[in-house]
Amino acid sequence: MLCSPRRDLTKLRQDLMACFRETNPSRQFHCALFLGLVRLHLVVKEVERTRDLKERRTLIHEFTQGQKTIQKAIGLLQQSAGTAQAGEAGRRALP
Repeated sequence: MLCSPRRDLTKLRQDLMACFRETNPSRQFHCALFLGLVRLHLVVKEVERTRDLKERRTLIHEFTQGQKTIQKAIGLLQQSAGTAQAGEAGRRALP
């Protein structure tokens, strides 16, 4: 399986921006996710720069862990927004 961190990062960034448009995370959580994305950009830059295979594997592992963390956070934000919208819809239906 070929790994393309740059392509994965672009997809993750698009997903995160879409999530920010759809949900309203707290300011601190928003900043943490954004800084995590910036950190992943730096890791990808290091992956592309390094020639040492051991260091590259370590950096790719670090990228993968950060990517999974941000994807879980996006999922939780979307889930909480979905339950909040469902709760509001349920309250509106009641007289």
